Amino acid sequence: MKSIKIYEKRYRYKESILRLRSDNIAAIDYGFKTFLARRIELEDYVSSNPWIKYVLDPIDIDDGMPEVVKRMVSASSIAGVGPLASVAGALADLICESMLELDASVAIAENGGEASIVSTIPIVLEAYIGSDELDYIYFEIDPCDTPLGVASSSARHGGGISFGIADLATVFAENAALADAAATRLCNLVDSVSKDSIEYALRETYSIPGVKGCFIVVGGYVGCIGWNPKILSVSRRLR
Repeated sequence: MKSIKIYEKRYRYKESILRLRSDNIAAIDYGFKTFLARRIELEDYVSSNPWIKYVLDPIDIDDGMPEVVKRMVSASSIAGVGPLASVAGALADLICESMLELDASVAIAENGGEASIVSTIPIVLEAYIGSDELDYIYFEIDPCDTPLGVASSSARHGGGISFGIADLATVFAENAALADAAATRLCNLVDSVSKDSIEYALRETYSIPGVKGCFIVVGGYVGCIGWNPKILSVSRRLR
């Protein structure tokens, strides 16, 4: 098999931290331009509709919403959470789709802890656990399992609102917007460091249409359900 050279660029825009990877460097540049355009549309909408920042339950799609907001509302409604729970994932999906418009064979858009992935080669994806014992976990995504959305939520770190106690709640889904919203729900559902609480959260989240699998770390417990990619390694926190 012919090897594919993968290019990577990282960007920071306000609170967004992007990592874009592709075999087509022009696709990466176009992906970032798409992000800026969609992000500005989102900011303009939120400026005119500030109430959306405080909504914690699903809302209906309005014809006047820009595409990024419509995707946020759709994904969050399926997962049963507020629209801002899927903002990073929705932007990642739009970036990835724009990269594919330039015939990229590999298009990986990571927006914080959320990733939208289409690839013809195996891809390594990391997730930050940040528990007392564990640091990072590394997954290998096989090309046959893409397109794929991956998102993580945590009660310990990150800027989002969380009502749970999970160190790491990761969801694998049909797209990143849905994975993002479902990861929020998974994290919210864990209210105690117990097997029963974790199993309930996993079952409920896995029942969401479009969710392929879930992985969770809570205290000394690790759990998973459904389809999960291969775990390459887990790094322990240095003391």
